[in-house]
Amino acid sequence: MFSRAVTFLRTSYSLEILLFLFILCFAGWLRFENLALLPNGFFGDEAVAGFEGQRIFRVGYIGPYSPGAWGQPAGPLYLTALSVGFFGPTVWAVRAVSALLGTLTVAVLYCLLRRHANVQGHPARAIALIGALLLATLNWHLHFSRMGFPVIAWPLCTLLATWAALEAVRHRQARWWAITGFLAGLGIYSYNGHSLCIIALGAWLLFYLDRPQQREVVWSWRLAWLLSFCGLALLAVLPMMIATLDPRNRIFAYARLVSVFSSPYSKWSQLEGHGQQLAFLARRYFSFWDNLSYKPRFDTTDGTGVIPVVPLLMLIVAFSGLVLCWKTRRSPLVEISAFYCLIMPLSPMLTLGAFDRRAFALAPFLIVLTVQGFVEFYRLVNEAIIKGQGPQNRRVVALRVALLCCLTVLYGAITYQNLNGYFIQAMPSKPVAWFFAHDLTETCHYLNRLPPDAHVYFYSARWSCDYETRRFLAPNVSIEDRSKEFGTFSFSSPKGRAKPYFVLLGHYKSRLTELQRLYPHSHIQSGPLSVDGQPTFIALHPNT
Repeated sequence: MFSRAVTFLRTSYSLEILLFLFILCFAGWLRFENLALLPNGFFGDEAVAGFEGQRIFRVGYIGPYSPGAWGQPAGPLYLTALSVGFFGPTVWAVRAVSALLGTLTVAVLYCLLRRHANVQGHPARAIALIGALLLATLNWHLHFSRMGFPVIAWPLCTLLATWAALEAVRHRQARWWAITGFLAGLGIYSYNGHSLCIIALGAWLLFYLDRPQQREVVWSWRLAWLLSFCGLALLAVLPMMIATLDPRNRIFAYARLVSVFSSPYSKWSQLEGHGQQLAFLARRYFSFWDNLSYKPRFDTTDGTGVIPVVPLLMLIVAFSGLVLCWKTRRSPLVEISAFYCLIMPLSPMLTLGAFDRRAFALAPFLIVLTVQGFVEFYRLVNEAIIKGQGPQNRRVVALRVALLCCLTVLYGAITYQNLNGYFIQAMPSKPVAWFFAHDLTETCHYLNRLPPDAHVYFYSARWSCDYETRRFLAPNVSIEDRSKEFGTFSFSSPKGRAKPYFVLLGHYKSRLTELQRLYPHSHIQSGPLSVDGQPTFIALHPNT
């Protein structure tokens, strides 16, 4: 048996399978481990996804679009319905869908690179394994894999459409272009911003059909390819187009609110002349890349921006790979990745907020270009070594080993920046705890432990007791607002309330002394400490 195991490991294909399974398990572990508590909290959009999942599980088909959380495509919510339906209304059940889709995206990227990234002299298996591991540890991808708002489905859909496009290039058949168009259209049910992915893929198709090599193909065949792509893409997006015209979904109202051209929070109306307007848009385009890897800004829509979601070192390698490949070793995969990099930043350029989310489908294609950067750097230095040292000798072997060690250190530095940035710097930070409503989430866990006849007076300057997080995690609690912001402030407890509970959050915790004077014989309980060292909440129960 031992000899058979040794023989199995010696075969490169078997070793590749083992390495792939290890990377896939590692990716799953990074996404599922302690999922209910990291990120620590549960913000409103995650709760909305849970509510919509419950609604789908209860009534069935709700259409292609959900009006919750300012509107979102309903595609991934049908998976949330299965998770919440079987595992209950928990934080883990809502986030498990994103973690699963994130892990599957790593597997799809591996398979895509394994089939279409065979570079001269460099086996596709090594490129695929390196790319899969890099995506598994990417800070950007990890963040959206561990939150319940299911935007993580978007890169997966884009990768599948890109894979179909690469198959169309290989087979040169209209049916593959039709499949590409249909898969590209289906991505619109994962995220609103997917329309730019369809445009990018369509622009690359026009670029590809106009290449000198393709002009040898009869023009009618090329036209058939283009019509197949456009026709099936239109067919796939038709239900969403119909939903867009439904005034109940308020899609256009939300679009006007976030557009830089019409939003009341935009500076567009203050600009004079086309010169200022073009300069304004150009600054927003390049600020996306600046925010992505160099000077992050905290985003109160997604909780990103504590640190760069893409390490600057990785972005430099990616664009180096693009430049090195474009003239001499350009492949359809590199071309498509370049079109995504060029067109996808238009979404955060033209809209306000959620700047890391609106181009998130770009993440796996930055991985593709990063791997190409490693490959091209190795090729150039290796050619210089051979040219300077002559034929194979011990010195050439030693220099190659040194080169591989340097690339390994570079790769390790990028991986370390991603994992350290996400788990050590971002997740324990105050902005992330604030964004994910850590205080309110801990309060909800406390509310669920109260006796059935308890009545809660809720004091919070930030949240009403009707906020989605409370309604999803603690739906059966008798509760009312007593804060100045959301109700009528009072510390009185009407007679007849057998078990009143006063729950204080935020600056209302400083009113505990006043509350104790009114109810001297009372039981006080503090919540777990937040990242600022203060209790997440303080609860007081008069001993009546």
